[in-house]
Amino acid sequence: MFSLQKDMYSAASAGKSLTRRKSIANKADVSNSNPVDQIQRSLTDMNLGQARAQTASSDRHGHGRLGRSNSRGASSHPRKMFTCIYFAECKEYVKQLGWSLGFFNKKHNRCYCQSCYSNNLPNTLRVADSDYVVPRGWAGFGLGVDPFRGDDLWNTWIVVYHGTTPLAAQSILTHRQFLLPGDRLLDGTKLAIRAGHIPGKNHIYTSPSIRYASLHVYSQVKSFTSPQTSKLYNAQIVLQCKQKPGTFQTQGETVGWGDKHICNIVPNDIIEHFSDRRSSVIPYRLLIHLENA
Repeated sequence: MFSLQKDMYSAASAGKSLTRRKSIANKADVSNSNPVDQIQRSLTDMNLGQARAQTASSDRHGHGRLGRSNSRGASSHPRKMFTCIYFAECKEYVKQLGWSLGFFNKKHNRCYCQSCYSNNLPNTLRVADSDYVVPRGWAGFGLGVDPFRGDDLWNTWIVVYHGTTPLAAQSILTHRQFLLPGDRLLDGTKLAIRAGHIPGKNHIYTSPSIRYASLHVYSQVKSFTSPQTSKLYNAQIVLQCKQKPGTFQTQGETVGWGDKHICNIVPNDIIEHFSDRRSSVIPYRLLIHLENA
């Protein structure tokens, strides 16, 4: 019996010794390899670790299996096509704006061009029991949102759009809140009530329709020449926002279209929201649209 235990102890010791020799040999290989190989090996290990963590997280939350929720998630978001030519051209326009990099958060970047958001994906999405129109043909650049908010903004606030000018948008992001008519922009001028609106209606106007928010009366057209391709474009911006339910009223279009349909999804009589509560609208994505001039 004593002899058997001794043999088992010897085998275990031999195994540990072999493991130590392999470890030493591997370390020697790493130290003798060139720096590029070491960096590549480190990146590979890091990526594998991230993949394992993501897989484990998916399994814990039930997203690792094929199912209804996974399918719905796949159809609800465009691919993050940061190599997309259209996205790259829109990015050049954003650079030309000269805004602070502190405004942006790449986590929310999206491209809704035809290549990145295909025709078989839905035209509307639903959040907080409210539908909004997908911004087809636009590229989206994520904006920073306070991560320490105490409310569940992403799941309980609806999605809306706010068409505006580059200067007004920059002022909104600088002050970290929406402006009301009479507030001063960064250049010192006062934000005026849009022509055609009822005088004295000092409100923030939003819409679940990207088509309505991007009408030229709201989203001004600016000329832009791409420094990369030298192409001339007509550029527009719209802020994609979260808006708190119960803080706004809904009304019909106020641009004089009458019975002529503005959006083929949202009816004219419920296409506009208005509110006087600045903090009830939070921009989280800058949308850019470029059209050949």
